[in-house]
Amino acid sequence: MLPYMKASSLLNMPVSGGDPYLRLETALQRHVVSFLGGDPDRDIDALTTFQDPTGCLYVGTWRGHPRLNVGVAIDANQVADVLLVATKGVARADDSIFGKSGPDVGNSLLVGRLLHTAVFALRSTAIRALRNDPYDARVRRLYEGMGFRAGEHLPLDDHAALTLTFAYVAQTYQHPVAGGRLSLATPPLPL
Repeated sequence: MLPYMKASSLLNMPVSGGDPYLRLETALQRHVVSFLGGDPDRDIDALTTFQDPTGCLYVGTWRGHPRLNVGVAIDANQVADVLLVATKGVARADDSIFGKSGPDVGNSLLVGRLLHTAVFALRSTAIRALRNDPYDARVRRLYEGMGFRAGEHLPLDDHAALTLTFAYVAQTYQHPVAGGRLSLATPPLPL
């Protein structure tokens, strides 16, 4: 029920416009950095943003160790292309790990928190959808479980898709590392 309500909350929030890259950076700083209780294997304690005319790269680190690498490029149709690499433990989140798997590749708790935050931040600036290009069938299935149609497209005005998104987020929040601190009932709420 809570994923359904969270999707409704997102769809009913006011769209204020503004710079989506800056809004996303602000939201990530407020709702993702240090939100996993300082877990040395999963959390990030800093976020650095690199922007150029094609988009933004957000790099999350734990004590200088890259753990999150998110590229976002927004097209003329207000669709945000997203490239994501997240790790845990000693694996470095950088381009060299893209398309690989292993025990330290992927960080569902961090990805869940990022997704929870990003959909609110981007929708508040009139971004219409997120787009992903899964590199294999396994990743396509993961993104389908996050609400992305065919693992590629998450419309930010589709209640059913967003309900799946928030169900995925709620599931990741059940991880023992979250220690009961994360819930769909807490921010980020409409920004």
